[in-house]
Amino acid sequence: MTYLSTDPAPLSQKPAPFTSADIPTLLEKLRGYSLTKGELLMIINLRPFTLPQLHPCVDEVDDRFTEQQQREILGIVAQVLGSFPLAEEALPPADGTGDGADADPVPSIENTAV
Repeated sequence: MTYLSTDPAPLSQKPAPFTSADIPTLLEKLRGYSLTKGELLMIINLRPFTLPQLHPCVDEVDDRFTEQQQREILGIVAQVLGSFPLAEEALPPADGTGDGADADPVPSIENTAV
């Protein structure tokens, strides 16, 4: 049961950013996207907040929706059910250092010791 309460599980935020009263609001806002009941249930349970997380929730998402529509769905989910706070380590440093821009991604022959 601890799995459900640890990141990135949908129930890991304490207190939860939504209540059961928010579910009808979500369903109403997503009505125009012709999602099935199963897809809506997956969206409610998983609260996707990125495009890759939306893919397992919606069958043939790339064929049925444009990228803009997919982002709109994610925006509605975040607006109604709340979004996950970004992990501290995923954020770039405040001073702009450490972004890896000056790192040499592929070592050249000159940089390799023989």
